[in-house]
Amino acid sequence: MKLTHLLATVLPLGVVLSASQSPLSVKTLTGIFTGLQSADYSAVREFRNIPYAQPPVNSLRFLPPQPLRPSVKHHYSTRFPPSCPQFLSNSPSFWNLLASPLLVNNGNQNQSSSLSVQTASEDCLSLAIWTPYNVSADANLPVAFFMTGGGFSTGGVDSMYILACLQQCLEKCRPKLLNMAKPKTYTYENTQLQNNVLYLNADYREVTGQRPQSWVNRTQAHIVVTINYRVNIFGFPNTAALDSPNLGILDQRLALEWVYANIASFGGDPDSIMLWGQSAGSQSADYHNFAFWDNPIAKSSFSQSGTATKPLSSADFTHSNFTFVAQSLGCDFPDEPFAELECMQQVPMTEIENFVGNYKGSPSIKFGPIADEVVIFSNYSARAAEGKISPNPAIFSDTANNDATLKPWPINNATDGPYQPVITAGTLSGWVCQTANTSMYRAAANRTTYRYQFAGNFSNPYSWLGAYHSSDLWMLFGTYDLYGAAVNGSGPTDLEIATSEAMQDYVLAFMKDPVNGPLGMGWLPYTYGSNVLRFGAGGVPVQNVSGYEIDGPCFGNGTYDPFP
Repeated sequence: MKLTHLLATVLPLGVVLSASQSPLSVKTLTGIFTGLQSADYSAVREFRNIPYAQPPVNSLRFLPPQPLRPSVKHHYSTRFPPSCPQFLSNSPSFWNLLASPLLVNNGNQNQSSSLSVQTASEDCLSLAIWTPYNVSADANLPVAFFMTGGGFSTGGVDSMYILACLQQCLEKCRPKLLNMAKPKTYTYENTQLQNNVLYLNADYREVTGQRPQSWVNRTQAHIVVTINYRVNIFGFPNTAALDSPNLGILDQRLALEWVYANIASFGGDPDSIMLWGQSAGSQSADYHNFAFWDNPIAKSSFSQSGTATKPLSSADFTHSNFTFVAQSLGCDFPDEPFAELECMQQVPMTEIENFVGNYKGSPSIKFGPIADEVVIFSNYSARAAEGKISPNPAIFSDTANNDATLKPWPINNATDGPYQPVITAGTLSGWVCQTANTSMYRAAANRTTYRYQFAGNFSNPYSWLGAYHSSDLWMLFGTYDLYGAAVNGSGPTDLEIATSEAMQDYVLAFMKDPVNGPLGMGWLPYTYGSNVLRFGAGGVPVQNVSGYEIDGPCFGNGTYDPFP
């Protein structure tokens, strides 16, 4: 597939692709954006809200994203964009109990409201950019283009705030920290009482789990972009009136096109973009490898827990899910798909989200990626065999005890946790073996693949969690101190810090030069049984292990160890 949007526009007179005199103001094809200096890292600048598409509202709701027109209008990019429409379940989970900084900001509501996210809006197709503060427009820094996870139902740029202790925290403050909305103040001196919580001689700061200020500050050698994309029924409506059911993936592609066309103005190299995602974002990165194989734009990809080969969440080829929701909300046009669509474009956003989110009846309904044989495909091994897969090198990774946080939370027995054999089986079938199969397809197609396993068990309140799904996010973003402070009131260990920095360094080497960078650090391309990096296990930050040890059980060889 070819670039058809931003790169085909005509640049208006007077707009140039270079930074202005101020390091906080940047001219782009679609406007001038003034960001801010990071509050925690003065050597980092942030552009928190840059639209990359027209707002998908009114008659554009449920339609593919539309590119922005060229503009010279000035915007202040100092506040994060609203998340795309999504729903927060009230079911107890690891995420809403212990890891809220990995969830989207929900304003004054808690993270188990059983309501549409308070801060969400349909006008959400924006991205955020973090760069070194004094970077020049001709720096040509490599770019990490990040897509958040969330099961294609949640996720976005504006992740949850938490008031994190940097030194120590009394045990009694921990429950408040876990559910606290954005704090009003950031530094506390000596001992004081606030909101009935006692704080003792500690400094605090506003932090979130998926923002890269710390990493960019540490390297001063790369740029990170994080995007919003539509999810759930708004991102994957699968209405009979349209030929494009996978709008969320098209959102991602248009955002990538915007970054390619404009990132040079921020000091980035458009020819050195790493397409990166975690969980659903990880699957998305691999979807792009197949959907846009002949014009991937990015020069590498990084799939962090998830591949295109994972089973699709939707097989609704009769469009019955959308029609069921439409009928339930007063849009009863089962035989008139265009009338049904027009009616649904007028239903309030929150009414749609709350209905879909709270619905527990029969028939069951699900909105997610579906094979349309254009963007999402039904047979990825066949496409790889045909050579219809991006030629770019790729990283694929997994966490050792992935399913620990994906099973129902053991609310009545959190100390002992769920039945470990079930977790291990799910980790293998749903993640490790999918990655193994993908690696085999890629090897057969002569595509370069690098593999790592994260096995660190840092700061966990329950040892059975191990290296759970998303646990390597804290490490790559450099926000590990947040999680440890929140759940244990403790700071990171030397090994945790060293592991985080090692992971960042290996990924940055790949980002800079996906062909030779990993080799220079002793990271060899993967073939079955060959080299896999293991991070955070055995008392060392990183070690080389045999791929047989990890992938072997997928092919009947050996026993998988979720706690190596």
